[in-house]
Amino acid sequence: MTGAKSRETATYHALRADDEAEAMTFYDDAVTIDKASAPGATPLYRTWESKFIFYGGERICYMRIPLKRGAKAKAVFEQTYKKPEEFCAINLAPMYFTRHLSAIIKVPADLSDKIYVKPHGFPPNMSLSEERLPNGSVEYRIEGKDLEELKPEDGAPKVSATGPILFIGGHFDSVESLYRHLHQYIPEESAPSAEIAELAADLRSRAGNNPLAITDTTIAWVQRNIRYLAIEHGEYGVRPAPAADVLTHKAGDCKGSANLTKALLKQNGIDSRLAWIGTKGSVGTTWEELPAVCSGNHMIAAAIIGDSIIYLDGTASFSPAGYVHPAIRGQQALIENGDTPIIATVPSTSHSADTDTLFASYKIDGQDLTGSIERRAYGVTRMWLLSTLARMEPKDKPNFLEKYLRYPKKNLSVASSNIYAPDHMPAATISAAVTERGSARRMGDQIFIDLKPIRSMLADVIPTKDRTRDYAIDATSTTAYIYNLELPEGYVPKTLPAPFSIDSKWVRAEIVYSFDNGILTCHATLEPKAEYIPLCDIEARNADFRAVFRASDSQIAIIPEKL
Repeated sequence: MTGAKSRETATYHALRADDEAEAMTFYDDAVTIDKASAPGATPLYRTWESKFIFYGGERICYMRIPLKRGAKAKAVFEQTYKKPEEFCAINLAPMYFTRHLSAIIKVPADLSDKIYVKPHGFPPNMSLSEERLPNGSVEYRIEGKDLEELKPEDGAPKVSATGPILFIGGHFDSVESLYRHLHQYIPEESAPSAEIAELAADLRSRAGNNPLAITDTTIAWVQRNIRYLAIEHGEYGVRPAPAADVLTHKAGDCKGSANLTKALLKQNGIDSRLAWIGTKGSVGTTWEELPAVCSGNHMIAAAIIGDSIIYLDGTASFSPAGYVHPAIRGQQALIENGDTPIIATVPSTSHSADTDTLFASYKIDGQDLTGSIERRAYGVTRMWLLSTLARMEPKDKPNFLEKYLRYPKKNLSVASSNIYAPDHMPAATISAAVTERGSARRMGDQIFIDLKPIRSMLADVIPTKDRTRDYAIDATSTTAYIYNLELPEGYVPKTLPAPFSIDSKWVRAEIVYSFDNGILTCHATLEPKAEYIPLCDIEARNADFRAVFRASDSQIAIIPEKL
């Protein structure tokens, strides 16, 4: 098979007023634009950059098409895929409300028993049919009617994982043949450069002779010292940069950082290999379900120590030793192993590794609560916190930390704060002297305490106004809270709020108050349980979270003990 041809035609119709439509398609070194035309529009060719990466190199051809009310305009794109094995997924999500969608995949007779298609995430009003023609060729036809536009919405899942998408398989008859195709891009191993040998020796001297310690020290160095620079177009999207080049430039994409990790570990006698993987939320198929290039989008390293496989993601900055990033948990990895790969599943680490704890000690000072807060972020919360701070200007960091400590309360002010996050510690710790203004309101002899123990920026009610799509959370995190409030001498709680607990499909939470020896204590926990919430379930999920927040909002009255 020497190539694949694609012709896309879209007819736009302005019903109520003059308008402008946008038509676009992507291309790279292996995909050419043979034709791009629309009335009144000039094709524009640009580099397409994502806000999440420094450089991807993907390119886009787009046209702005003027539309007159009541008139129609047709846009045409014709493309050639010079590497047909990369023509393995067709995104069918409409940019505009689509009255009628029709797509035909034509497979010539000599490939009709090899190439197949696989629908993924088709809505009820989209169908796939197959027709075998007299000459032996096969036509697959997709029909769709009255398809709503796929609006960009906060938290919406990616089309590449959920559809509607048409996968094209058969370029590789097995996972093994796909692996051999991918493996051909791996640079041949050569003697390590002097710089790699020197760095490997230094890492070994820090870690000692324990293979696991060497592995942890090595991946930590890569994560903290190799700047992420994505190279995603053409052959650069599958060929790792040489390890020596990555070290020299102190930059590389996932493939480059994985290749450097592999080289450093090998220099220290550890069996290390490259592994191809699809990240959760971005790839909707496994290698075995669909042996195709589109079943993976990421590369990591794997260290084989005894009977264990240690998965090492060089792009997971600020992660603690031994931590497995949520994006690769439970995902199927294709690991280097001579001519036949190892197919393994990354363990689904318990969410207890992703925790956030808050310890607060307060006193009542007039109408305010004053004291200190210590907040410790572990796992994905640590990574999120430190990576967010790393992108900020120094002048913006105090405001961010104050918002992080108080959310959702707006009356908390920070007198001083400090963050402590050394590489060898699993937690990033923020300590701060704080005041919660107006949280101890006085009415006669009574004082009403507004503690609001549940505070999390990573779990909240999902906005539903005008929402049309499901909701996906990259990772969940458990938050535990302990508050100790020293009451004025002679004061006791009038009543304590009843213990609250919920353990549903969406959330586990509890709030418990106690009083002893002049100290009012609150223990609270919040654990969001679902990472994917279908549109039809968002209201039920929100109802459970609102119940948690209502319980958290309970005020506590304290009175003189003589009353």
